[in-house]
Amino acid sequence: MIYKNTFLIAIFVVSLASLSSCANKEPSFGEQLKSQGDVYKGYGKQWEAGQNSITKGQRLIKEGKAEMKAAENKIERGENLVEKGKREVYEVEEKLGKPSQ
Repeated sequence: MIYKNTFLIAIFVVSLASLSSCANKEPSFGEQLKSQGDVYKGYGKQWEAGQNSITKGQRLIKEGKAEMKAAENKIERGENLVEKGKREVYEVEEKLGKPSQ
């Protein structure tokens, strides 16, 4: 009976040792590839997000420059109209003999 219990305990200890060695074993080549694939997949997503940000940023810069050009044109037209208006007012005041302000 004692031998039987000792034998069962020995089998139990050997089984535990086998299980613990499986837990500590290095990943297989396939598992390593899958792990690397997951890492590269994350890099790919990050790269795509970066490319999208670059494209959007470049588009916004282009739109902003176009809006600035349009705004500069409006300012120039406005300044020209103000000058034209001042000349017209001055001419009328000169004809009427009123002093310019």
